[in-house]
Amino acid sequence: MASSSNFGKESPSKILSEVPRDKGFHFYRSMGAYLGIYATSLEQFSKLLEKVELRSIEFHMGRGDFEKWVRSLGDAALALQLAKLRNKSPSGENLRKEVSAVVNRRLDKLRSELQHEHKIRR
Repeated sequence: MASSSNFGKESPSKILSEVPRDKGFHFYRSMGAYLGIYATSLEQFSKLLEKVELRSIEFHMGRGDFEKWVRSLGDAALALQLAKLRNKSPSGENLRKEVSAVVNRRLDKLRSELQHEHKIRR
């Protein structure tokens, strides 16, 4: 039985796991302009943010696509952080840096929680 503090919250291992390609994040430049690049995990998403064209990041951030995808992974906390960032409206390379920083901080926290879960189970 799950503890009450975890009620309604996905485990770090679930959030960090890979999803099928059709459930991955597919990067577009604009409507109908697919870049042929996709991420099937939060880790892969983080790496792609560093090199995908800026226009794609601006396109997806403006539509709230990043938030929707991480929420589909079960990470409501990261979705909220991305929504707050979207409301600040950063632009250009600053946008890339800020999105990457938010995602990487969350990845570090999830990895730490996962290690803690493994220690408890032993």
